[in-house]
Amino acid sequence: IEQRLVQAEKYELDCERLVLEVNDLRERLDVRARSTESAQLRFARAEVAEAQAAASSGEVFSELRAVQAAKSEAHRRSADLENELASVRLQLAHLDRERSSNGITFETLRCELDEAKGEREEACKARNRCGFELAEAHRRFE
Repeated sequence: IEQRLVQAEKYELDCERLVLEVNDLRERLDVRARSTESAQLRFARAEVAEAQAAASSGEVFSELRAVQAAKSEAHRRSADLENELASVRLQLAHLDRERSSNGITFETLRCELDEAKGEREEACKARNRCGFELAEAHRRFE
């Protein structure tokens, strides 16, 4: 029973740790989502700059190359962030499943503990009855 209590406490601590870790992952996910939005905004600005560069005459080609580089970087960064976002989502799903599993195990152990308490109480009652019967038998014997 004590081992199960220790194990139940461990599961509670694990559950709390997982909740903190899930919250941390959610915060990181939000940060990465904002970063993706920023990259998309930079990409849109780069496209506007590209259109303006095409309309101008003297430095069209140099500006166009700079915009293309920014656009490529924004695409690359956006792809990197989306891959990272997908990875974080998978981790979050795994942690949610693990938290759920630990919760079920915790509830199972709680039920087993309740059963053990009931069995212990029954054993105490039986011991008390036997003690009473023994005392009664001693009293009659005397």
